Amino acid sequence: MTGLFLGTMALGLSLFATTTVGAKEIKIDIVHTNDVHGHAGAWPYVKGLANQLRVTNPNNVSIIDAGDACAGTAFASMSDGLDVARAMNRVGYDAMVLGNHEFAMATQTLKNIVNEANFPILGVNVVQQVPDLLTQIPEIQGYIIKDYNGVKVAFLGLTTSSTSETISGKKQSQGDYRVEVIESLRNQAKAEGAQIFIGVSHLGDTDPEPTMRSTYIAEKCPWLTAIIDGHSHTEHPNGVLHDNGVLVGQTGEYGNNIGVMSLTLDKSETDATVKVLAKSDRLIKIMEKDVPVNNSITPDTEVKNFVDEVNARNEATLSEVMFTTPVELIGDKPLIRSRETNFGDIVADAYRVAGNADIGFAAAVTIRANAAAGPITYGRLLELLGSEQRLLKYHVTGQKVWTMMERALSEYPAVWNDFQQISGMVVEFDPTKEGGKRIYRITMADGKQIDLKKTYSIILREDMISNPDNTGDLESLPRESVGTVYPKFIEYAKAHAPSFKAEIDNRLLVVDMDKLKAEEAAKQQEEQGKDEPKETDKDKASDTPIPPTGSDKGSDNTGQSPTQPTKNLGGKTAVLVKKIAENPLFLVVIVTALSGLGFIFKARMLTIKEK
Repeated sequence: MTGLFLGTMALGLSLFATTTVGAKEIKIDIVHTNDVHGHAGAWPYVKGLANQLRVTNPNNVSIIDAGDACAGTAFASMSDGLDVARAMNRVGYDAMVLGNHEFAMATQTLKNIVNEANFPILGVNVVQQVPDLLTQIPEIQGYIIKDYNGVKVAFLGLTTSSTSETISGKKQSQGDYRVEVIESLRNQAKAEGAQIFIGVSHLGDTDPEPTMRSTYIAEKCPWLTAIIDGHSHTEHPNGVLHDNGVLVGQTGEYGNNIGVMSLTLDKSETDATVKVLAKSDRLIKIMEKDVPVNNSITPDTEVKNFVDEVNARNEATLSEVMFTTPVELIGDKPLIRSRETNFGDIVADAYRVAGNADIGFAAAVTIRANAAAGPITYGRLLELLGSEQRLLKYHVTGQKVWTMMERALSEYPAVWNDFQQISGMVVEFDPTKEGGKRIYRITMADGKQIDLKKTYSIILREDMISNPDNTGDLESLPRESVGTVYPKFIEYAKAHAPSFKAEIDNRLLVVDMDKLKAEEAAKQQEEQGKDEPKETDKDKASDTPIPPTGSDKGSDNTGQSPTQPTKNLGGKTAVLVKKIAENPLFLVVIVTALSGLGFIFKARMLTIKEK
């Protein structure tokens, strides 16, 4: 049984006996990979290493993958991942857990891969990310059980997902949801006789949210013997042994390393108890930028021949030059997922133009690497922009755009999988503020500030519609397909590549929000002051300032002595001119008043003269 159990889960009894009387030792070697991303040159060596281990341990060697194998290179993209499944079949994988790049594929594409694979695909908790996926691909399993000389070991699959709901629908942390899932799988596997439990997870150990990491599963599930992990592309040369005894292994990325996790078990001859005597993990370096660097492992001939045949078949198409870039395009993971880059600007522009939209979003996680200045072939391009996806056009409010950008910038300047490269707007934000409250202003291409109630058109890839604000509500909104990633990007690049530049467009601007708000408030106060006279009529009749009171006596804000006239006639004249300009009748009043004063002055002079 491999389904996801719905209900309350009780903790199981201890699996391990404290005695070894009448016991026998069993060694298990688990060859593991993760985040290979279609770098097919690694697979002949994976099979070659397993062949070597089976010389001394013929019955107890397994091969496990922790996700993100089927997308990322031309080898993968040219067949929509099917050649990856075919290569892994020849390697002899025992199981693989879904990675985010697998479940982000179009459902039919993933279904084809699952059907092509002759090994189980794990990851039933993906239902929280793609609700109807298990209905359409029921072959996806929760776990498998392998028998090693009478010891039943369960491999429990757990993929990355974004949800705060538990199986029973209660709100809690995403990590606690996953704990509930894996405990449910353990209970099911235990009912089928499993004695040892190993997690196969695509979680990683670097997510800004601690409960999203594999380390959280290790902490909460001390009954696990080990976790074979992926997603964060982390290299653990000897694994990480947690305080509670759970061993976590991860190999890095792109098939550069192969992991070997070894367990020594003590099986009782008189009952079903099993004790773990030893556990370890090690990495073996085999590749560096797709070039083999290990001469101690003989690559498997069958797997190598298949990889070579696929590459030869694709060569003509892959070698065609799509465009030539005059500058290096920056798409390396630490940069593209933490700040604006020139490649990010270009890709977001291409998407926006493809749908004639107000805003283009290019999820940073879908831009895979730098591209050197010079010709870009189709094969190289397939390594840069991930899997082929539809570009979808939505109409959303300015408030939705604001929320999407708050999430994208919530972890800045850290590397963040939900970071967005953008087109059609400039976002000013303050990274010193709390995540979700960082944006000061969004200015659209027409120079106007975004209207939170107005509707704007946006473009993004289909595989990223759940990422922008983590609500998933885009999936239920009306949308329009405006083409797919590669044809639209190639069309844009051919037209605009000569003008590609090394500099960024400063679409993401770091600001001091408190300073800007203070300046804004001061400006508003100044504007209000211009509309209202700052002095009374009595003040205007005299240049002598009103003396300050209290402790301020003897000084004023201008630094002048309060006993001296303030020479500011020019300023008063300006106020007078402004008043006249705003209301011509004011001039009549002044003239009349001056005429009256002249008449009184003349009468007074006549009186003096008569005296």
